[in-house]
Amino acid sequence: MAPSISEVRASQSKINVYLDELNSNLEERDRLVEVLRLTPSANDNYELISLLQKLVKYFKYLQQDLISLIKVGENVEQYINQFREAVAKYEDVHEKLAGDSSISVSEYHFTPAEFPQRKTPISSVRFQEDILDKDADDHFRNENFKPYSDEESSNNTDSESFDAQTNQHLFAQHQQTILEQDQSLDVLHQSIIRQHTMGQSINSELDDHLILLNDLENGVDDANYRLNTAANRLHEFRKRVRENGSLVTIIVLTVILIMLLVVLN
Repeated sequence: MAPSISEVRASQSKINVYLDELNSNLEERDRLVEVLRLTPSANDNYELISLLQKLVKYFKYLQQDLISLIKVGENVEQYINQFREAVAKYEDVHEKLAGDSSISVSEYHFTPAEFPQRKTPISSVRFQEDILDKDADDHFRNENFKPYSDEESSNNTDSESFDAQTNQHLFAQHQQTILEQDQSLDVLHQSIIRQHTMGQSINSELDDHLILLNDLENGVDDANYRLNTAANRLHEFRKRVRENGSLVTIIVLTVILIMLLVVLN
């Protein structure tokens, strides 16, 4: 059974949400490495790998759905273009992560397959051939001068029943779209919560670094005070030496003279 267009849109919506979340995590990762000079943790690497796994899985699912729709004659050129754009964004991110030595992403590379050419449905061709084979005059005469019968009321009833079924189908599709949007919003909510948690972790690390810087500043001020005290003491000692230098010399010479007199006598 071929998938529906709504399933294709849902898959593309999830892929876009995961790509946005992946780009957001990469921005936070670059900020940690380039601005704060921190090494990404194992939890950060796990979140990136998890997103890469989800994207590769949904790329494969969406590619299979598009191929199935092409085989049954559906026109999905618009969704194929969106699929290729998403794959190009993913390849850019994958190439960027491939140069990161702290994480290995080589096994999460995705190579899209070639899509087959869309075939025109056989029913539409037969319908056109049948119209060409009929006589135009008989066709219009039968259409315009059809006698009244009770079958017309039953046809109207069938038409109303078909309209009701169509409305129910549209309502079901609308409800399905709302559920898919709710799921996408839940994924986005979880992404915002993770970013908030990362922000709190960064704020806590910055507070720790601020405490270390304050301690270092206090140590530098204390060392500066001690150096100034030692310099003042040394200056005072030099001043006293200059003032009392002659007196000390006289005392030393007197002691030497007395010792010589004692020795000579």
